[in-house]
This record gives sequence, C-alpha cells and structure tokens, in this order.
Amino acid sequence: MTTQEREAAPGVRLGLPAEGPGSVAGVGRRLAGVLLDGVASYLVASLFVRRTQGGLPTPGGWSSLVFLVESVVLLSVTGQTLGMALVRVRVISLTGSRIHPWWAAVRTVLLLMLIPAVVWDSDHRGLHDKASGVVVVNS
Repeated sequence: MTTQEREAAPGVRLGLPAEGPGSVAGVGRRLAGVLLDGVASYLVASLFVRRTQGGLPTPGGWSSLVFLVESVVLLSVTGQTLGMALVRVRVISLTGSRIHPWWAAVRTVLLLMLIPAVVWDSDHRGLHDKASGVVVVNS
C-alpha cells in the first residue's frame, strides 16, 4: 500500500491504522456480524414463544428486544456482540473509553431502524456509529 493509499484508507483520519488489527472493519464483516446476531436473537426469542407458523416459532418483535438487550449489554461490557466476536470485529469509542450503555442503546436502536446503518461516510461509519461516537474495527 502506497503512502497516498494509506492516508486515504478508512479510519486513518481518526487516528486508526490503515490495515490490520484496529483498522476500520469492512462492510462485509460488519454485515455478517449483524446477521449472526439477528439469527442468534431469533433463536433465543423462539425459545420463549409458543406461537408457531407451519411448525416454526414466530417470535416477532421479541427477537428485536433480545437483539437490543444483547447488544447493549455486550457492547457496554466487552465491546463486541456474539456476531461481532465470530467475525472478529469490535466497537470502540473515539475517546478510547468503554462504550457507555446509553450510547450502546442509541447505536442499537438506530441500527434496528436500518436506514442509519446503510448510510455511511468515508471512514465506513454509519449514522448509528457517528451518533454514538464509535467506530467498528478489526480485532
């Protein structure tokens, strides 16, 4: 990677490395992490729901509640959800401190709204990340 490419890499303006651990995570890994979290939330919620459709549990909004709780707790404590850990990415605060539960909740609610998650800047930070002062990096 040339010096010019390094300086243009996502996250370099934020003081993050251009590549390797601590660099901004790619969209594919981020999406895979969210999908894994969604599946895990569905499976957990389906354990507590008796309603079925064609023999399959239909937890509906309960899976969103599980997703919200999982994300807020795990992001606040470890900086990673289950899906993020599996794809080796984590969320860090731009200030270097742990993510406050309030900001983890703001990020997750905006993520569940979907639109803020698919609009991002040159540093690959979605609107939900920008609003909560975080960035998703490779671990």
